[in-house]
Amino acid sequence: MQYFSLTAEFILIILIASLMGKKLWRAPANPGGNKMMDPKKMAKQMIDFYKSTFDNSFSAMLMLQEQMQRMGSMFIEQSTAMPEEGKKALNEWIKAYKKGCEEFKKAADENYKRVESFFSEGEKSEKPKTA
Repeated sequence: MQYFSLTAEFILIILIASLMGKKLWRAPANPGGNKMMDPKKMAKQMIDFYKSTFDNSFSAMLMLQEQMQRMGSMFIEQSTAMPEEGKKALNEWIKAYKKGCEEFKKAADENYKRVESFFSEGEKSEKPKTA
């Protein structure tokens, strides 16, 4: 079941990225022939790939959540069976959920920046090779 879930998520990410017109991964140019790619550069490209897939997945999730929230709000407003206290509680729950999503996105972005700075510091500290 786990394999199916990961495959479905990956297909969804690729579909969203293609619809948005973004390239998630570029094959690195290899002008020097059969030389191995620098591990730090490869790791940085992988982190960039993960960040772009996270951003695309997160934005797709937010779009779906906002659409469902609008539909739910219309249903709740038109419902005569739900008391006002229940409607207020649901609205507070929605606000808490949105705040949690914003905080999660902020934390993820900060951590991606930390990882990117780690790799950029590593590139700056390396001395250029002279031939």
